[in-house]
Amino acid sequence: MTPFTITFNEWEPRSGDVVSRCSFLVVQGELEFLMSIGVPHMLWTTTWSKLEEKDKKRLVLRVGLERLLKKLTSGDYPRESTKSSQEIILATDDEIEVDKYLVKLCKFQTKAPAGLVCKVAVENDQLQAKTCQPLCNECSIPDSDLLCSHLSHPECWSSVSQTSRSRDIGSAMCEKGRDPANTSECKPGGQQCWQLVFEPAKVAQEIPTDLPDRVADEIDFLNLAFVHVHSKRILELSQARSISDLYGSCATEQDFMFKVAVIADLVNKLSMADALSEEERDGIEGSVNLLEVYLNKFHQGFGDFLISNLRSIVDVRNSFPVHSKSKRLIKSFELLDIEYPVYHWQKAWEKVLFAFWSSLRKLRRLTMSEAR
Repeated sequence: MTPFTITFNEWEPRSGDVVSRCSFLVVQGELEFLMSIGVPHMLWTTTWSKLEEKDKKRLVLRVGLERLLKKLTSGDYPRESTKSSQEIILATDDEIEVDKYLVKLCKFQTKAPAGLVCKVAVENDQLQAKTCQPLCNECSIPDSDLLCSHLSHPECWSSVSQTSRSRDIGSAMCEKGRDPANTSECKPGGQQCWQLVFEPAKVAQEIPTDLPDRVADEIDFLNLAFVHVHSKRILELSQARSISDLYGSCATEQDFMFKVAVIADLVNKLSMADALSEEERDGIEGSVNLLEVYLNKFHQGFGDFLISNLRSIVDVRNSFPVHSKSKRLIKSFELLDIEYPVYHWQKAWEKVLFAFWSSLRKLRRLTMSEAR
């Protein structure tokens, strides 16, 4: 997978209930989108009221970036470039371990039997590389989860007197050719050249063995949710379990394309007529495009991966034959986590069905949240 390059955009002024918000530009190849981290008034002024301003901002950056990276790892991000910002709100009921994030996280620190050791201490270090958490907390180098990816070879010096001991970075190098000085500004909102290069670890998906049953059940659950919120089903079927073509093996390319066509037809039957006004639907064709309008209206930033899944399924169905090697087809396979060329059609089919089921489940949960 092509790595993501994350650049700090700005601290934004207060807007509505959100007191503090910062944004990041995320780039992967030709894909570009903004992700913002917001803190509501209640969290900022009550739960975090005793913290200094600098510690509050440090919390926003550390917790926010952690959640941003989780979204990138899980695939929950826009699949097409967009100028609108996808928002992560640190809610008041989030279980944020404040003390954990206010302790310096340093990848240059290691644990020896006798205590902590600084791995980048200079050769003639007065403390012989020995350190402790209070000394590390005062060191100017940023937390490792905030540290610029281009910083390299930091050197840490200790200072010892009769009354005190301290540690700090004396020098470092930069892969961009900049002067990082004592590295204290090599963090988001510091040096303008700050970047975080992130390549998500590939996590093997556990695909349930009863996927066809789960899809059938999820269609029922989703329809119930839409009836409760919008007074009408989103998918008109006489009985979910009548979709017998979801069952059975998939041994050949022909089997695969037939089954994908069944799923794509279900996607195209998704009806947003009662969830959107006539004005909102005007000029927009296709069930996925209308669903995207609905999600942007009610759940902006939370439905990107399900739109990507459904659009990819339709694109695969429309890309006959599979061996045509069109860029669109190959990209759709990549988004569905299907290796190309395909050698195992059953596994490819299971990934399509899994993507469809995951999307229905996500849509149902978002719809149910409207009823609260």
